[in-house]
Amino acid sequence: GDPLYGMDGKPKYSGPEYIDDRHLGCAEDGGYERPPNPVPGDCGYHLHAHRVVFPHPTTSEIIEITAPLPSPLRTLEE
Repeated sequence: GDPLYGMDGKPKYSGPEYIDDRHLGCAEDGGYERPPNPVPGDCGYHLHAHRVVFPHPTTSEIIEITAPLPSPLRTLEE
C-alpha cells in the first residue's frame, strides 16, 4: 500500500500528533533538510526519473534521457 495515503485517499500522517520540532525546518529550507527518521513526504515530494525513453513525435526516433539523482534524493554512498 501507499506509505502516505490510506485506501480512502486521505493522508495517513496529517494530524498534529505527527508534527514536531524535527519537521519544522523542511518548509523553511524548501524541503532539503532531512529529518532523522523521515516518513515519505516529510519534506515534500521530489519526483525524478533516472531514465526516460520515448519516441520523437514527428520522426519516431527513440529519445533517451538519463539524469543523476538530485542532491536531496542521494544517499551518503551516492
